[in-house]
Amino acid sequence: MINYYFHCIVYSPVGEEVGHALLECLIPLGNELLPDVPAEWSNIGSKFGDLLNIAAVLAGAGDGSGHLTLCTAVIQWLEKWYL
Repeated sequence: MINYYFHCIVYSPVGEEVGHALLECLIPLGNELLPDVPAEWSNIGSKFGDLLNIAAVLAGAGDGSGHLTLCTAVIQWLEKWYL
């Protein structure tokens, strides 16, 4: 799946705008994948890791400005999980 996103962003004429739009759509999904009950972490956590890998590829599209968006989301996810 990561190879598909990488190909769409790097080798396709769609450009970084599409990568950033997809990233903006994935961030709310990350909120849904974070578990509310710690016992569920092992099952949900693996899906969250996949989402994070794809988000990192999408964030690197173009000039890499999507990393700022991704870092902001990660800080919110960490606050949700640890606070």
